[in-house]
Amino acid sequence: MKCPHCQTENSEKAKFCRGCGQPLQTEVICDRCQHKNVIGSRFCEQCGRHYVTYQEAYSSYWLPSYIYLLFRAEILAEYI
Repeated sequence: MKCPHCQTENSEKAKFCRGCGQPLQTEVICDRCQHKNVIGSRFCEQCGRHYVTYQEAYSSYWLPSYIYLLFRAEILAEYI
């Protein structure tokens, strides 16, 4: 499988490029409705589910991450 970012050849089982580290996955499947969305989407195109990215979960530098996540209860409630 060729990386779309740097054209490095990777194995078929690879999830990330060995040349540039970019994800080789081109779509993400919504765990609520199973719709295939473009990678990098913040919301599902079909059902509107919000995807919490790593950057969003830890974007508050002045609060410890566990306190910040408590304020995001409306999002976290879907995972409990």
